[in-house]
Amino acid sequence: MRFLAAIYNGYDFSFDLTELRTLDTGLANACLDYLNYDRLSKREVHHHLAGGDQELQHWIRDYGVEPRLTLNDEHAKAFAMLMEQTRREPNELLREAIDLLLESYHRRTSAPKP
Repeated sequence: MRFLAAIYNGYDFSFDLTELRTLDTGLANACLDYLNYDRLSKREVHHHLAGGDQELQHWIRDYGVEPRLTLNDEHAKAFAMLMEQTRREPNELLREAIDLLLESYHRRTSAPKP
């Protein structure tokens, strides 16, 4: 389901293609077949369902597929303040973790939304 959610909205739902290796052959092939079909852009993934967009969103919720973490400007400011505070932190791992969070946030917010 995460694969379909990512095709539906890759910005909010991610699917690492290396995860295809962990699927059984039939399911992995089905995912690749659907990806090839979707590449033709004849029809969006949610148009294949009788209930359309709402039905797919219902399935995504039912299967527990979580969207990516998104932060607003207030969160970004709080993280920036935290980063300044942690510069004095002796724990290098903690400093690195906060830097990675901020970097990830800036990458996502500066990337164009599809």
